[in-house]
Amino acid sequence: MDYPFSEPGVDLTPAGRFTDGDPAAGIPPSRDPASWANAVTEEILAVVRAAGITPDEHIHTQLLEAIRELIISGSDGDVEVAPGLYTKVKVDDRGRVIWGGQLTQGDLPAISFSQIENKPTTVEGYGITDAAPINSPEFTGTPKAPAPPAFSDSKQIATTHFVREALGNYSKVVTHFLSVTHLSTSSLGAFVNARNTSPSIITLPNLSDIYWDGAIITILVAKEAGPVTIQFFEGDLVGANGQQLHDWTLRPSQLAHFWPDLARNRWVLYGGDAALGYTASFASGWGDGLPITGLLGEWGYQTLPSGLIMQWVTGKTDIEGYIHAALPIEFPNSPLWGLATDAEPALTFGDTRASVWAYDPIGSNATHVTASGRCIDSTGVRLVANMKGRIVVWGH
Repeated sequence: MDYPFSEPGVDLTPAGRFTDGDPAAGIPPSRDPASWANAVTEEILAVVRAAGITPDEHIHTQLLEAIRELIISGSDGDVEVAPGLYTKVKVDDRGRVIWGGQLTQGDLPAISFSQIENKPTTVEGYGITDAAPINSPEFTGTPKAPAPPAFSDSKQIATTHFVREALGNYSKVVTHFLSVTHLSTSSLGAFVNARNTSPSIITLPNLSDIYWDGAIITILVAKEAGPVTIQFFEGDLVGANGQQLHDWTLRPSQLAHFWPDLARNRWVLYGGDAALGYTASFASGWGDGLPITGLLGEWGYQTLPSGLIMQWVTGKTDIEGYIHAALPIEFPNSPLWGLATDAEPALTFGDTRASVWAYDPIGSNATHVTASGRCIDSTGVRLVANMKGRIVVWGH
């Protein structure tokens, strides 16, 4: 709104203001046109109505009340904010609330737990009333925990699943029907049931792939199965006494336990009936310095749990008809007795020829054994050099 400049005959002053006139100076008084009076009244009433006040011609303070209400409410015709509670508002340059909303997670500042002051020191301080204490907790119901990997050597909680695999039962059963099977580390702790009816091969896991001690593999050859040869790619295979085993074979119905001795890079046959022959009570071999012909060859020994030791050697007679041979191992005591027999019957026996042998207890001791041999033919009993004989002796 403005002064009524365009209204004719209003007689405003040259400065555009109303005047009461000056008769002496010939200035007439200004006239208030109806249109201008109506416009001023509507301007005032618009403010009153915007504040939600009903105009009353007898109340002369409504404009003031309207202005105060509009300032307090911060709303006018351009602002539409509904009444309510807001955690986040927007204020314009006139100090008015022109938008309201609620805080979101993104509006919160990122702070670390260490920046919070006066933190509670107990779970109850955080409003948690059903938590178990760290020191000597007592759980109810059926609490569960992740099961550590088999043969774990950590401080993790040992669940019943872990204990069952480690102690209570074999971790799994592997049935072997193939002619060749290469076991991996997943077979550690397993029971391998070999059932191939033909001769087969089982290869133990690579020692370099095993990272824990105490893991074992158990192999049982079924009664109806063929023999199983145990092979390995790394290290050695030894018996319980440390004897190195070559081309080792499990026979039907035999059971064997194998343990990876990681410190010495070898597999140890340490249990099962297949290992009995390699224990201290059943020690066997062929003796130091003698040809390696195998346990059942021309030289060897076998100990029994009772302490009895059996030894056998092979030799040829000298010109006096005697065999003098070193024993594979030394008897702790003198030998009890022995016997001698022919070792080449094809050469010493025939229609008109035979040989006779005798163990010599006088010429035998804890480290050496003596026997004599004679040839019998049409000329009688005579000495013959280079007759091959075998001597078996036992002691303790």
